[in-house]
Amino acid sequence: MYQKLHRICDLLGFFSVNSWEFETTNTEILWKDLNEKDQQLFPFNMETLQWESYFKSCVLYGRIHLLNDPIDTLPQAKRKQKFIKLIYYCIGLALVYFLWRLI
Repeated sequence: MYQKLHRICDLLGFFSVNSWEFETTNTEILWKDLNEKDQQLFPFNMETLQWESYFKSCVLYGRIHLLNDPIDTLPQAKRKQKFIKLIYYCIGLALVYFLWRLI
């Protein structure tokens, strides 16, 4: 598990610590010049992009292709994540309870 985490950090480290600015003026002009039929045929308008599904696809791609983690382990990973989340909240509640008792 830790080897996979270190591998993904090595792969994505460069992109996570640097930033870039891209000029999109030509793309915007091209989009405005396309007729409606071509806009439907080549949908590259960022205003209509469904960002949530896009990022879910990116995470899934990274899991499969960067971490070499097969898709069939996803349900098991989701169960494990829910269990860890439950433990996290239980510890938080216990901590609040004990601090409340001290006061």
